[in-house]
This record gives sequence, structure tokens and C-alpha cells, in this order.
Amino acid sequence: MAAVLLIIGFAAFSTYAVLHHRDTVRYQQRQAAFIAGAKQGVTNMISLDYTKAQADVQRVIDSSTGEFKDDFKNRAKDFIAVVEQSKAVTDGTINGAAVESMKGGSAVVLVSATSRVTNSPPGKDQPPRMWRLRVTIADVGGQYKMSKVEYVP
Repeated sequence: MAAVLLIIGFAAFSTYAVLHHRDTVRYQQRQAAFIAGAKQGVTNMISLDYTKAQADVQRVIDSSTGEFKDDFKNRAKDFIAVVEQSKAVTDGTINGAAVESMKGGSAVVLVSATSRVTNSPPGKDQPPRMWRLRVTIADVGGQYKMSKVEYVP
């Protein structure tokens, strides 16, 4: 009888361990997807080339959703004009990203990034710009898009 109870106990524990592991893996995969969406969205925002400003801005719009997308679309024409007038080419690099919170179909991701102007005239090098952002990412049919971007001081 003791052997039967031991086997039942072991089976119950094994089932619990397998289910817990499965849930943990799913959670980590979902976190990774939200982080990837935030990294791509921020990279799109801070990597701009004045020679293809319209396409770069469209890339930001395509990686956005909701109110953030609407606001960015409404300001796109002015933003493109500023980028083209500045004749700047910036290259963005993500330094790190982590999920602050995750609930349902969205997550808040903290992102640290750096952008560098890569086409400065000789002697007029600009220092890199550091970005600390809190980005809300929404799962839109399996695509992870920015729905809110806040600058963190």
C-alpha cells in the first residue's frame, strides 16, 4: 500500500512539475516576444536617414498601434520635413531591455538605447544621445507593436 501511495505521490508531483515548466516556458517566450517588439520599435524610432525619411517614418508607423500610431501619423509630415532639413543619418543601438510588467495582451518594456549621428562633417562630431524609454507593447494579432512611448528621466 505504501508503494502505491508513493507512486501516486510521485506521479502527482511529476505532473505538477511538467505543467509548471510548460507555463514558465510560455511566460518566458511571451516576455521575449514583447521585448523583441519593443527593441524593434525603438530601433525604428531612433535610426533615421534623411535620404529615406518617408520610408523610415512609415516603418515607425507600421510598428505602432492605437493612439501612439495616430499621433505619430498626424505629425509624420512635419517630422519628415525636420529629418530631411537636418540632413542627418542616425544609427540606433539597443543597450538593454526588460519587461517591467505584463498583463493580458500588453506589456510595459523598459528600453535603454543610444543613437549616433553617423554623417557629421569632420570636426563637428555630435556626442551619442542616450535614450531611456518605457514602451507599452500590444500584441496585435501576433505582431508586437508600440502603443505608448514615455521618456524616463
